[in-house]
Amino acid sequence: MATEGSGGGHVFTWNAATLAPTGEPTVLGQRAEAISPGPDPSGVYISVAIDYTIGSQALVYWDARDRRTLATYPLPTGVTGSTRRVALSTDRRVIAVPTQGPLLLLYDRTTAALRTSLALPAAPGDVWPIGSLFMTTLADRPTAVFVDPVAGRIVGSLPLPFAGNIVANPTGTRAADRRGRSCRAGQHPGRAGAPQLHRRHRNRGRCGVLPQRNAAGHRR
Repeated sequence: MATEGSGGGHVFTWNAATLAPTGEPTVLGQRAEAISPGPDPSGVYISVAIDYTIGSQALVYWDARDRRTLATYPLPTGVTGSTRRVALSTDRRVIAVPTQGPLLLLYDRTTAALRTSLALPAAPGDVWPIGSLFMTTLADRPTAVFVDPVAGRIVGSLPLPFAGNIVANPTGTRAADRRGRSCRAGQHPGRAGAPQLHRRHRNRGRCGVLPQRNAAGHRR
């Protein structure tokens, strides 16, 4: 296990079975902002400020077992990292990094190159893979948006009953808001590759399909 300190860039590691520390704290930069699980059993993504004086920040992929840095993804100059969760696409090719501003950064996992700085209507919340897409909420807005990691653009949205965060299950096929309302990702039967969302209706107690609308706003 890996945890961050409340101050400074200290990262602590623990044996998951015994809960004993596995060594002295490791210092990664001047402040560790957030830790998210990586694709490998011992790998974690750490949002860490490298140098406040020049505004240099990066996402670090770190091996918690061997206590070493595996990869570094520098944030653009002037962009401030977030305490929100980062996410890896289901094909493990693209990493989505939220920021404190209305930007979602999409990186090539292998080369560490920044693919896209995607402008959002507001600052992103936690990011989750759901199906072939990324999903995140927007700060102070009752909306979740869905992002195509390959195209680097928003491809859909889901209205929420209030502003807040949203969580996807480990398979990336279902999400729930903090009131426990759930939705799942599927495919529209008439449009190959188009994301289709389903939401649990409170009054019927079952999942129903959100209506598709054409350019004029009419239901299909």
